[in-house]
Amino acid sequence: MKQLIFCVETNNKARTDEIYVREIIDFYYGRSEMKFNYVPMGSKQKYKSKKTIETIKKYYKLAKDESQVIYVIDTDDFDINKVHETELKDIQNYCTGNGYKLIWFCKDVEQVCIGKRVPDCDKVKKAKHFKENKGIELVSCKKLLQPSVQKGKSNILLILDEYLTRKTD
Repeated sequence: MKQLIFCVETNNKARTDEIYVREIIDFYYGRSEMKFNYVPMGSKQKYKSKKTIETIKKYYKLAKDESQVIYVIDTDDFDINKVHETELKDIQNYCTGNGYKLIWFCKDVEQVCIGKRVPDCDKVKKAKHFKENKGIELVSCKKLLQPSVQKGKSNILLILDEYLTRKTD
C-alpha cells in the first residue's frame, strides 16, 4: 500500500497540524487507498532529530518504495527574522537532499486556515473548532495553491496533487 509520511511541527499530545492537514485532505481529496502517517516532531528545529528519523524509518518499512516523506512546516517570520529564514532554507535543503517534499504554511497553518496567528495556548482549541465547524469550507482554494512563499498562503495542494486525485463535484 502506498503511503504519505507527514512530519509535522506539532507535538504528540496536541497534534494540531495533523488536524489541519487531515481536514484539507478530506475536503479536497476524500477517501483514498493511500495510507497517511504522521510524525509529530515537537518543533521544526527537530526536523532531523534522531527520534524524527527513527519514526520516519519505522513508517517507511511499512511500504518501502511506495512511501513519500513530506515535511509540513510554518515559515514563521522568515521575511524579517534571519534565524527563521535560515531554518527555512536548511529544511528546504534537507528535504531536497533526501528526496522529501516540503509543504509550507506562511506564516503558520492557523494564519492560512483561519486567517490569523494563534497563541500557542489556544492552538488545540482553535484546531478542534476548525474541524468541528468545517472551517476548511471557508478557506479559499487559491490560498492553498501557491508556488512561492506568500503571507497567508500555502503550497499544500500543489504537493498533494502529485500523489492524490482531487474530488470532482
